[in-house]
Amino acid sequence: CPVNCITWCPHHPDVFLSCSSDSTIQLWKQDCLSPLLSFTSNHGAVRELRWSPKQATVFGAVNDGQIEIWDLNSSFLDPVIVQPAAPGLKITSLLFASLTDCVVVGDSCGQVTVYQLHNLPVGGQGDLLKVLHCSASSKEL
Repeated sequence: CPVNCITWCPHHPDVFLSCSSDSTIQLWKQDCLSPLLSFTSNHGAVRELRWSPKQATVFGAVNDGQIEIWDLNSSFLDPVIVQPAAPGLKITSLLFASLTDCVVVGDSCGQVTVYQLHNLPVGGQGDLLKVLHCSASSKEL
């Protein structure tokens, strides 16, 4: 299926995410031919995704029906926050605020909504490398 968005990790310049119309999000390392991790959105094609500028293991994704906030320190299987779109709206874009714990989303009616994020960890830039190392170790078993 078509790839809809690719974004580099601001904390690790050789790591990036891609999302596609087949509901998948893939985490890549620049020198690897295959994704290191793959995630599945439960609500259809993933339209856009962005890394958190503050936490190396947190990223957000949007599909037509919802916002998903993923934290790789907490789960590889499910997003830690899911916010459904209002009835009749499709979410089209997402951006993390750089100075606060907020995410801004755009929708199909031309509206912009700001959501305050709660209970996200105060991660560091090294956390993602630990997560990737643990992921690689578990694949070897």
